[in-house]
Amino acid sequence: MNYQGQSRRRDQGVAALLQSIGQQPPFVEEFLLREDKTLDDFHNFLGKYSDQLDEVVRDFIQEKFDEVTQSKEKKPQHQEL
Repeated sequence: MNYQGQSRRRDQGVAALLQSIGQQPPFVEEFLLREDKTLDDFHNFLGKYSDQLDEVVRDFIQEKFDEVTQSKEKKPQHQEL
């Protein structure tokens, strides 16, 4: 449930990760569960907390960051005439 009381579909990969690694600091779980992460959010989070994260969590976030980066690069660029 989100703060508005509406149910939200959770990313199954995030849910499985959180179950497999156990208790994490609240800032880690909050970041993982947020759906509106931007490239800057990923970059800033990894830059700030990378040394504090479990290796599995860091790798998962890096993989998601790479996926978002690749999807942005694949979008066609508009060229002005």
